Amino acid sequence: MSIKNYKYAMMLATYGIDLANASDSTYFLENFFWLLVQASDTWDSQNFIVNEMIENARVIAKIHKNEAILQKISQRKGEK
Repeated sequence: MSIKNYKYAMMLATYGIDLANASDSTYFLENFFWLLVQASDTWDSQNFIVNEMIENARVIAKIHKNEAILQKISQRKGEK
């Protein structure tokens, strides 16, 4: 992944988190982190970054009882 794409992805992530905090709605955050995880597969991101995003998605999904995201995370762990 190029540095330019990485910076753009992180800028969008920051914007999304700020938007969630401003609207007091964080339910979409686990979905957002999961989308970043899926996108990072195509960008050849470093493993520790992907693992951190997966952990963030898992924790937030557990808080919101978002079974769909928890299932996707579980399936991904089974693939590796």
